[in-house]
Amino acid sequence: AFETRHVGTTFEIDVLLHDDLSGIDLNLAPEIVTFKGNQDFTREGREETAKGIDNMVVPMFYIIKDTTQLEVAPGKYNLLGVHIPHDDKSKRILVLLRADLISF
Repeated sequence: AFETRHVGTTFEIDVLLHDDLSGIDLNLAPEIVTFKGNQDFTREGREETAKGIDNMVVPMFYIIKDTTQLEVAPGKYNLLGVHIPHDDKSKRILVLLRADLISF
C-alpha cells in the first residue's frame, strides 16, 4: 500500500480564545517532511533477475512532527518540541510558538 505525502512544511492549527482574552487554547500539528531518496526492495532469492513484483522502488521520507494541545498567554513564547535532524546528530531543531492577539 502507498500513501500520498506532501513534502515541505505543514502547520495545522485550531484556535479557541478565552472570553476575557487572557489566554488562547491551541490544538497544533506542525510537520516537516523531507524526501531522503528511494530504496529498493527485492524478493529474497531473486536479487539477480528481479523484475516487476519481485522488485519495488519505495520512496523514503524523514518526518518531524509535533501534535499537541496547550494553553498560552498572548505575546509569550512557548517551546513545542526539540528534534534531532537525521543527517546531523550534533544539531537540534527547536519548535517555538508565540501567539499574539491583533485587533482590527
